[in-house]
Amino acid sequence: MQFLDSQTIVSDNQHKIVFWINTIEQYQELMGQLHSNFTIQPALFQYLCKDTHTLLVFTKLLETGALVSTAQANLIPDLVTTRAMINNVVTHRDCRSCGYGRITMEYLERRAVELWKVKGQSLRLFLTNSPSKRNSGFYVSLGYRPLTDPGVLETTGYTVLWCKDM
Repeated sequence: MQFLDSQTIVSDNQHKIVFWINTIEQYQELMGQLHSNFTIQPALFQYLCKDTHTLLVFTKLLETGALVSTAQANLIPDLVTTRAMINNVVTHRDCRSCGYGRITMEYLERRAVELWKVKGQSLRLFLTNSPSKRNSGFYVSLGYRPLTDPGVLETTGYTVLWCKDM
């Protein structure tokens, strides 16, 4: 699939709340590609969209309005190092390897730095993934480093913990 123009927005854009109401069905379908038994709870979804410790990022195609990629980050406040856990990173199966996942992740990282990085401290981003998905190259290309050895874990089925300092 070729790259099409897209728009990426984040849940802290309160004036775009209508966007989430229109996107909830597409979000359900997209998250179902990541978690087979995923069922969205609209009240929780709207709560997370407004929560200052949560960032939900959505990338939609401008031409069709189709939701093609999403990611979530949750702030973990600390007195020494501010951390955030990134999860639920998924790009629609028909749109993978087109750059939408990268756009989504880079936007998520920028917003996390803008909102959560404290002067004089680093912001450390963490994420996990299963080696069986064979997408570690994507995270390496974004500057993440594995804190666990993906080669060893690939044979055991355990999860890899990734880290990036901003």
